[in-house]
Amino acid sequence: MVGTKLGTLLAHGIRGCIVEGVKTVVNDLLIGAPQEFTVGGKTLPAGSYVIRNFGNSLQVQSRDGRHTAMAFRQPIESPKAEGTRLIFKRYGDRRFLCQVWEGSMGVQLTPTKEEREQAKKMPAITEETRMR
Repeated sequence: MVGTKLGTLLAHGIRGCIVEGVKTVVNDLLIGAPQEFTVGGKTLPAGSYVIRNFGNSLQVQSRDGRHTAMAFRQPIESPKAEGTRLIFKRYGDRRFLCQVWEGSMGVQLTPTKEEREQAKKMPAITEETRMR
């Protein structure tokens, strides 16, 4: 397994990340979310979170352990390695985490019923948070 990399987030006030390996996507990714977002049907408040693989799911947990959300995930690949990044879909004032990437490897989160209903009402605005 490739060693741990340490990066700095550039967008949305996110402070830093730790990403392990290229083949093991998204292990212990530390993020600072400046505004609330939704994962697996649960809305999480702004704050610091750790994102990690958990079986066939992705777990998002606040650093203080008070808030946790899980979502089913599917591995995805891109022909371009674009660094570590988070992809959100925004419908009005609701933000849904939909993808997490490290290089050309990533995970796609399964949309919840709420997200699918929002998508029927209005088009999504895709927001990307890049990390270095």
